[in-house]
Amino acid sequence: MIEARNNQKKFSINQNEKIFKRINDDLSIIRDIILENFNDVESIILAGGFGRGEGSVLVHENEVQPINDYDLYIITKLNNQKNIINKVRNLLSSK
Repeated sequence: MIEARNNQKKFSINQNEKIFKRINDDLSIIRDIILENFNDVESIILAGGFGRGEGSVLVHENEVQPINDYDLYIITKLNNQKNIINKVRNLLSSK
């Protein structure tokens, strides 16, 4: 069973509910794709600017667009093959 924990209070220096919701929604999609393609995930860790609460976003015409990518570590029980990792990377890029 996977236990989802999001202890983040913010992802960006900007304290804006719309920014938080956009990034949290993106991360939910990312989590779901990862869990659909790896059957041995122990943890997914958000690192980088968004993991530190310093992620950069652009808000234009009331639309939120993250400036940088999401830096993630996926901890698995087994050593996964590169083709699975590349498949997930391509799926995430298309979303």
